[in-house]
Amino acid sequence: MKALELSNPDGKITGIELTYQIEVTNKNAIGGGSSIGIDPSNFRLELDNCNKISHEKYNYLSVKPEETQTSETQNFKIPTGTKPVNLHLFYDETRAVVKLSMKE
Repeated sequence: MKALELSNPDGKITGIELTYQIEVTNKNAIGGGSSIGIDPSNFRLELDNCNKISHEKYNYLSVKPEETQTSETQNFKIPTGTKPVNLHLFYDETRAVVKLSMKE
């Protein structure tokens, strides 16, 4: 993950752009298995003020059997004065929470 502080032409901070990529390995067998897809539109970024936000930009990722794919860049725009604390990931009926901390 990468974070970039955003500012307007006057130098005032307007938020943070958080970008990342997803790497997915499909362990289904060739010939008998099927492709899998990850839809980041279901992911949520939890902020330190307890709000959860959706992506500003995301790309669906489809992976064929016995292949590994890396997504294009996904991004969130974080409002000024807040920081991310967790990334909530959802796939099929599985949920994972990734704790985040920002360092300079």
